[in-house]
Amino acid sequence: MDKFKQATIVIDKAINTGVLSSVDMLEATLQIDNNKGAIKGRLVSYILEYHMDEEMELFLQDTMGYDPMLHRMQVAHDGTMTF
Repeated sequence: MDKFKQATIVIDKAINTGVLSSVDMLEATLQIDNNKGAIKGRLVSYILEYHMDEEMELFLQDTMGYDPMLHRMQVAHDGTMTF
């Protein structure tokens, strides 16, 4: 199993069991220093795609001015989010 798939399993388990919220997991993922194979960007995209909830939308709105009705998130290989 590749590192990305292993990481997504850990992310899903942590969020689904309530160990971490989707926002906590996003913030932790954004702190990753190692970006081999652009895994950081892929993980950020994964979290935004599969774990977008009301708390995540409010967090993105407060921190970036994101509006789900107007914007579409894009994630660069280094994990940088834009819309």
